[in-house]
Amino acid sequence: MTTVRYLDYDVIERREWSLDDDDLFERAREAGLEDTEFGSLTVEDETIFEATQRVGLDWPVACGVGACTNCAAVVTTGQVTMEDQDILTDEEVSAGIRLTCIGRPETEEVELVFNAKQLPSLQDRLIDWYHSVKWVGSGPNGSPRLQTPEELDWFPEGRLEQSYSGHRSTQISPKRALSLWTGPN
Repeated sequence: MTTVRYLDYDVIERREWSLDDDDLFERAREAGLEDTEFGSLTVEDETIFEATQRVGLDWPVACGVGACTNCAAVVTTGQVTMEDQDILTDEEVSAGIRLTCIGRPETEEVELVFNAKQLPSLQDRLIDWYHSVKWVGSGPNGSPRLQTPEELDWFPEGRLEQSYSGHRSTQISPKRALSLWTGPN
């Protein structure tokens, strides 16, 4: 079982702090922030994102499988491992960036800054589901673009393509796309 202390990147920007501040979490503790912006949670045999969902925190996520940077966090203390990710560069991983949707703590205590998707280096790999998920082929009324979650029910067996502003493409099944729209079961 791991205790994860968290801080929202929005707070750092709003207060003009820096990720490099040695006393970042101490400053956050003294700032009287809301529980949604700063606090701690217990992570058991689950990903960090699953733990946030279990306790009712609303952290950013899109793909849920480590294929985008919407759930990115910067680990400042402790170790978090990820399996099956290829969206972050080696340099980003070395700098402590992790994807909370697939990240699992490996140490008893972790401190991280969530909502790090706003870091300039990660912007080209965010998913905006309303603009980046499309049918590879033709959709209803000949339209190639998925407009709403309800349109998923017409999809035959096949594949969807996620495009990341020209960065990469990943193939996912319509069933997985539906789960991404509706959230975890």
